[in-house]
Amino acid sequence: MLNMDIKAKKSKVAFTTIINAVVLIYAIVIGFVNFSVFQNEPSGVFSNVVHIANASSLISLFFLVVMEIASTFFDKNATWYTAFIAITIFFTAAFSSDSNLMMESIGMTLSEEYIKYISPILSYVFFIFSLAFFMLFFMHDYPVNFLKMEQVASISILILSGIAFIVLIYFGYAFFAIIPVVLVAIYWFVRFIINVYRNNGLSNTFFYSSIIFSLVVSFSLSEAISISNDYAYNGFGITSFYCLAIIILFFLIYIDFVLKVTKKADESTVYEKRLNELQTSILKNQINPHFIFNALNVIQSQYLISTSKGDAAMGIFSKHLRAYVEAGEEFLVPLQKEIDNVNSYLEILNMSIDDKLEILYDIESFDFEVPYFSLQPIIENAFKYSQVQAKEDGYIRIESFEDENFYHIIIEDNGVGFDTNNIKKTSTGIKNSRDRFKLLLNASLIIESKIGEGTKVIIDIPKKK
Repeated sequence: MLNMDIKAKKSKVAFTTIINAVVLIYAIVIGFVNFSVFQNEPSGVFSNVVHIANASSLISLFFLVVMEIASTFFDKNATWYTAFIAITIFFTAAFSSDSNLMMESIGMTLSEEYIKYISPILSYVFFIFSLAFFMLFFMHDYPVNFLKMEQVASISILILSGIAFIVLIYFGYAFFAIIPVVLVAIYWFVRFIINVYRNNGLSNTFFYSSIIFSLVVSFSLSEAISISNDYAYNGFGITSFYCLAIIILFFLIYIDFVLKVTKKADESTVYEKRLNELQTSILKNQINPHFIFNALNVIQSQYLISTSKGDAAMGIFSKHLRAYVEAGEEFLVPLQKEIDNVNSYLEILNMSIDDKLEILYDIESFDFEVPYFSLQPIIENAFKYSQVQAKEDGYIRIESFEDENFYHIIIEDNGVGFDTNNIKKTSTGIKNSRDRFKLLLNASLIIESKIGEGTKVIIDIPKKK
């Protein structure tokens, strides 16, 4: 099973990497195809399709920006990073050469200086800002321990690249300004995808976001090449169609988010239902007629010995019954209270056997809670399966301690032991205790038993961070 999970994770990493590489390479390849077809003079049906695509993408990006800004106010889990990413992508596309050609196609007059210098510079500046916000977004959701030197170097490259672009565009070599930025972007991608693989697993959100990241880098790279005079390259249409792809990916992220919220809501409903079932089953499954009959027989026998012994036994039994009534109203109780319940239960059991069972306690930590009546089924298990009461020197030992990450409870006996597979099929009480520990505290309950040596139950309760 573990090997299958590792293979699945590796497959997702490989697939994500390949998709992002294809996005980057495709933008360059299609640019040369454009040049060979249109010779830098786009026209005809394809030209009209590109203009329509560009107008559609800009309108969609604008509504995307509005949605992202609105979400930061209405969704407490939303971050401003995604809103700024949407804003910077919108302006990167709005000042692209595709947008300039679209505006000219509808009769708007743009100056040569605006088309050659102002528009590309504005587009590139917003592109640099978009990369910065992408880095903040990835660092927020998928943290990477970048060294201070790496962070300073990345920011410096972005700033210097922007300055270099402004200078080099006047000489027709703007392409060279974006090369170090592309290399930094690839480095970021590699670092983030390795970190996500090691820690979180590849989520759909990271997959879609990483492709959006590559799309932005790709169409800006294509734009930088196409405005450099000495290259036979035409990026016409790349920005438009890549922006439409970005919009689709954003909506896939929204859909994935809605599905996750719906799944959590469903899981929460199932959780509440199961918890209520477990809570109401405490009395049904743990205080059975057989136990009451035996307890009353014990009390009767104690009265035959003396009135004081009978009264004492009746007091213990009444205390235990009162605890059952309270159990229907509470989910978690301090460990001390649960130990008191176990004590009263063991006192009643000890009255019914000739050789008194020794109860040992090694409680180092009381500072945590456990599900009400979750330890009693484990004590019952020691009697029913491990037969600890049959041994002359029988004992049950209850230990609790803590470390940096967990609270630990260990309950062991020196009974005859048993096959742990049997208890899974027949003991409802143990199953309910395990389920309640899992549901309420995300804790594990493990039973270890050796024939002839006894049984150990280990409960590990994670500490709340």
